[in-house]
Amino acid sequence: MTKRVAVMGAGSWGTAYAAIVADVGHEVTIYARRPEVADRINKQHRNPDYLPDLVLPPLFGPPATRARRPVKPMQ
Repeated sequence: MTKRVAVMGAGSWGTAYAAIVADVGHEVTIYARRPEVADRINKQHRNPDYLPDLVLPPLFGPPATRARRPVKPMQ
């Protein structure tokens, strides 16, 4: 059964955790604090700032891992 999982933070830990969760078949959304990090993850399926050698795994159909910008600017 595929589940949707949200990972808060796109640093090393968040990226690695998202990759593991997506690798077992769940749909993952990474919430990144910096919009440029979210854009790089979405375009490259990698996080070059923190884990440049890790390719984020896709699921069948749309990518399992996608990144989003924060809902509100952080203070």
